[in-house]
Amino acid sequence: MTLNKYDSHPKTAKLKPWTEAMFTGASFSILNYEQDIMELIKSDIIDVHVGEVDHLSPGKVHLADGTEFESDVFLANTGWKHVPPIKLLPEGIEKELGIPHALADDAPEADLANQRDLAERADEEILARFPRLRRQPVWNEGYKPLTSQKGIDSSDAVTPCAPLTPFMLHRFLVPPSARFLRARDVAFAGMTSNFSNAITAHLAGLWISAYFQGRLAADPGAAAGDAAALRALRYETVLFNRWGRWRYPTDWGHKNPNFIFDAVPYFDLLLRDLGLDPHRKKGWFAEMTDPYGPEDYQDITDEWVRKNGGVSAKITNGKKKNGNV
Repeated sequence: MTLNKYDSHPKTAKLKPWTEAMFTGASFSILNYEQDIMELIKSDIIDVHVGEVDHLSPGKVHLADGTEFESDVFLANTGWKHVPPIKLLPEGIEKELGIPHALADDAPEADLANQRDLAERADEEILARFPRLRRQPVWNEGYKPLTSQKGIDSSDAVTPCAPLTPFMLHRFLVPPSARFLRARDVAFAGMTSNFSNAITAHLAGLWISAYFQGRLAADPGAAAGDAAALRALRYETVLFNRWGRWRYPTDWGHKNPNFIFDAVPYFDLLLRDLGLDPHRKKGWFAEMTDPYGPEDYQDITDEWVRKNGGVSAKITNGKKKNGNV
């Protein structure tokens, strides 16, 4: 923000981010144009207004503070839905699958996202381990949802606006319920957002493949028949998903796995589940000083195949059938 010199001009000052980079997830943006667009903003071509839209009239926009200006186009940058576009059946199965659904009190045990006691326990652990997160940013004290503005209405059937639970997936990938862990046949790829999406897709794809085959070194499916292990898995799932609520509150961290600075630890987690060494560098000094990139993970699949004897296991009706990879 210092390099962009937001405070050097009244117009650019209006564009200065309202929150700290520390609390921003994957919507974090980097200005890397060769042309200095700040000079364009300072010119007479652009006017910057910060305010609430009161109403529209033919060819004009009227703000709540009395400002009005002419406009040919109204572009609403209102975000997107964070729920799968597919209708999943039977009705209510989304609670057990761990995908967003309506908030509820006294939810059944299978509805992990609505277990308030586990969420409170996870919050206590997070804040005890990372007390800095108690000082949460206030990025817009006067924020009002667009659907609560005068003259704007919405139906949940058209544009859902009612509060929903966040994703609640084990490792941000699979349902944490016993029957789905036992079957190992449901996973949700692409729910995680970060600056390393290509690496995430690579490792998550291998993790899901190994999970479906029952060949993870740390197999969550084993918890399906162990009550204590299942309780631990369910709590860990809540803990990891609640982390985003505190670490990236001004982004989508409270809705889906959305992070920047925690990408490598997440990769480490998946690699350990796969039975692979997360330390990809040559020596401790390189681990401390060299940034991780795609090149550090390029041989992961071959390494996993070698470690598993060059054989993939196919599970059919609970029995493993081996076949060459």
